[in-house]
Amino acid sequence: MMTLPSRLCPPQGMLEETFFDKTFLQKTFYILVCMIVSRQKYYFAWILGESLNLAAGFGFNGYDKTGQPRWDLMENVSIWDVELANSLKINIGGWNKRTLVWLRRVVYDRAPYHRTLAVFAVSAFWHGFYPGYYLTFGTAALFTIAARLMRRNVRPQFQDTQVKRHIYDAITFLFTRMANVYITFPFLTLELMTSIKVYAAQYFWLHLVALVAVVYYTVISPTPRTPRPPHAHNTVKQD
Repeated sequence: MMTLPSRLCPPQGMLEETFFDKTFLQKTFYILVCMIVSRQKYYFAWILGESLNLAAGFGFNGYDKTGQPRWDLMENVSIWDVELANSLKINIGGWNKRTLVWLRRVVYDRAPYHRTLAVFAVSAFWHGFYPGYYLTFGTAALFTIAARLMRRNVRPQFQDTQVKRHIYDAITFLFTRMANVYITFPFLTLELMTSIKVYAAQYFWLHLVALVAVVYYTVISPTPRTPRPPHAHNTVKQD
């Protein structure tokens, strides 16, 4: 079952034999363009809904530090963060923002263990029972954990010079772009075997990179956790 048809880059193309005959870079670029186009209808719906709420006066969110009124209470998407962020955390945080607030308060802040996994598990269940949803949120959970470990261990090595910081930002920008479409394309396919077939056509490369990062930084060369600040709540354990 395919959804979100597009004349520019039809999702059905991922089911055709010509797709699997493409090179690795061609397949990656096809999925990248396909997902960029598919996101536009969500942007349209969310921004239209936000506009209606603002017109009704529901978006007022207090004042900022300069005393200017804030009208972002009903903001549900940050297109800039989704499309141009160089961090997976920022990228995910810019999508469906009101639901993320609910997930943080109801799930993340209350789960005693494995809070990240709990959030993505609830997200998958909330969307429904198509296998594509569970592949998407399972992959997102793995990538979020891997990205957190990579940032904690690798980023400090690139902060001593401006040139290294720019290199790090460029690399993370590219990986975030690839991870975004790699995670979300099962939303188009929805079916289990179709999604796995497309993943296989890409050699599961980002899954392997994420798994290597998690295994290395948690088993082979674990990094000591940073102590929590004294004012932090003690009732919720870290993942």
